[in-house]
Amino acid sequence: MITFELDGKSKNFLRTADKIIVGGVSKGLKPAADVVVKEAKRRAPVRTGRLRASIDSTVNRDMISIEASVNYAAFVEYGTRGRSPQPFLNPAAEGSMNEVETIIMRSISDEWERA
Repeated sequence: MITFELDGKSKNFLRTADKIIVGGVSKGLKPAADVVVKEAKRRAPVRTGRLRASIDSTVNRDMISIEASVNYAAFVEYGTRGRSPQPFLNPAAEGSMNEVETIIMRSISDEWERA
């Protein structure tokens, strides 16, 4: 067996890189969530406007949640026995993925430049 151990300089670099990446991701999540919310609102069917108005995001340290809070949102998204689905949340998330990735990568890059 061969064992390698990183020297102090390498360990310090990895710790710093980890902080930069985590910081960049954290700072990029809210702008990324805003992109998905905007796209979901654009795609949401409008009858009264309540569904569209209920779409919002929650950002935790490392996670984005996009939700339509009206009680009938799932019925619109997935349909019912008598109504065809009119998906808006899932397509918004899928359709925004490239832009979300770009925002987060740009945020990491910005953090790297500041370090």
